[in-house]
Amino acid sequence: PNRVFSAEEIFERVWQQESIVSAKTVMGHVSHLRDKIQKATGGEDVIQTVWGVGYKVEA
Repeated sequence: PNRVFSAEEIFERVWQQESIVSAKTVMGHVSHLRDKIQKATGGEDVIQTVWGVGYKVEA
């Protein structure tokens, strides 16, 4: 919670390989996760974008 992860770091941790693709891959997956989390929590915005840095989860 409250730690910012870059798109490259997220890619490398999830797919366990060096990030060689566009950050748009991570952006797309984060967007889908946001939608699912918002539906499950009644609209709560859990994943925050830290512009120019990455993403963090608000606990």
